[in-house]
Amino acid sequence: KRKNKREALMNKKNRQDPNAPQFNRIPLPEIRSIDRMNRKQAAKDYLKRARLGPESLPSICFYTILNSFNLVNCIDLSDDSCWLALGLSDSTVKICTLNEKLKLRTLRALQELESLDKESDDIFNLMFDEHSGVDHKTLTGHSGPVYGVCFSPDKYFVVSGSEDGTVRLWCLLTFSCLVSYRGHNGPVWDVKFGPYGHYFASCGMDKTARIWATDQHQSLRLYTDHLADVECLCFHPNSNYLATGSSDRTIRIYDLGSIKETHQVRQYTGHKDVVNVIKFSACGRYLGTGGNDGTVLVWDISKSVIVANLNSHKQAIYSLDFSRDNTVFATGGLDNTVKVWNMAKLCKEVEQSEDFSKFVTRNETHLEIGSWQTKLTPILHLHFTRRNLLVGIGPFNDKK
Repeated sequence: KRKNKREALMNKKNRQDPNAPQFNRIPLPEIRSIDRMNRKQAAKDYLKRARLGPESLPSICFYTILNSFNLVNCIDLSDDSCWLALGLSDSTVKICTLNEKLKLRTLRALQELESLDKESDDIFNLMFDEHSGVDHKTLTGHSGPVYGVCFSPDKYFVVSGSEDGTVRLWCLLTFSCLVSYRGHNGPVWDVKFGPYGHYFASCGMDKTARIWATDQHQSLRLYTDHLADVECLCFHPNSNYLATGSSDRTIRIYDLGSIKETHQVRQYTGHKDVVNVIKFSACGRYLGTGGNDGTVLVWDISKSVIVANLNSHKQAIYSLDFSRDNTVFATGGLDNTVKVWNMAKLCKEVEQSEDFSKFVTRNETHLEIGSWQTKLTPILHLHFTRRNLLVGIGPFNDKK
């Protein structure tokens, strides 16, 4: 009987949402052994994640960058929350470790690598020089301030965008630049890796957004619908769509797999100023955006309507992130304040509502479940870890 049940489970096909794209719609390379190892570790972390809500607010770990001298333009954390990347105005990218046990190590010499037992279960760790571990590394190559930086899902690659108009792909195994991508006709404001690491996107002052692949030099897609600078972008969790925010105050969503001339599938208007940050929810149904007007808007993508209009921040919004289980989301900006909102309650209201017009006008203050203020540190980056710990990062801003 057990054997029959096991065979039935193995032969059972996974149910797929009829409205969702096919799993193989976007071509991806074969899964590497390092990816399998990372996914296995991520699954273990997810099992230990904290359950969040009004009665159990997330713990917040805030990192303040001292002596930055206004050099920090952008920040990113690796998916495992162990490594930190900073894009600086002196044209460099700085990589730091937040975990003393995971130092930044370089590969062994070629002769030593060839002598290793390639069948060893611990071959990946044996490739590194144990005596080369340091707390931070500096990547040099850009000829202008770095405005965008992003880790790959496996954290061993970083992509950066600069005022010099180039996008660079860095390898954190050798701490060197692998490729310099050219195509933008002006500064690059933001870069993002896709959820599977093979594709990444960039946007800039030339009013365009581009899709790139790590194994090709030329851009794969070029989107030119915005009327002003494209300030921010984000991949959908299924890697089939790209959302962009612009100085023209619009948000647009593009279908990456479309072969039609018109790739745009959604266009949203609602912000009264520049859109600075954009993020999909973990479930992929909702889209959060924040702008210079201090407003955070949450959109229901399937209905193409605003379901939350949050304007309790007093200054521009620069950071937004959803928890891994989609129960809460956090926002932060230049008002030195981190706010946490009840996403589970919002989803429940959306499911039960038939009239969405009321969501556009009302201020959703009842969704706010927590607010914390720093002394003089604007919040440039917020990140929920796999265990639902909220990490905030910003440079100390001494006005004196």
